[in-house]
Amino acid sequence: MMKLIHKSQLIGTIENASLEGMAMYGDIKLTAAADKYLDMFSYFEGQFDPHIAPPYPESDLWGWTIELDDGTFREVIGWPAVSNHGTSIAWRWGKQQME
Repeated sequence: MMKLIHKSQLIGTIENASLEGMAMYGDIKLTAAADKYLDMFSYFEGQFDPHIAPPYPESDLWGWTIELDDGTFREVIGWPAVSNHGTSIAWRWGKQQME
């Protein structure tokens, strides 16, 4: 099982991950720590203008990682797309494995 981490805090656990094109998709079970980000996830799930800065602090938009099954971490590009009332996730990998 993979884990969604934001700045060392567990946000959710990911199962059934699969690669489709350049994106990863999976099912997610959010933790109570995810409550802080629910509005942001909903905002990005809806229609938004990519030319307007989102109304969230930069610190919430960056710093997302996925802990892989083997305990190593991989960076996510930007923020993950959590949708379907917090049950689905999509993301793109950033840099290769992190130390």
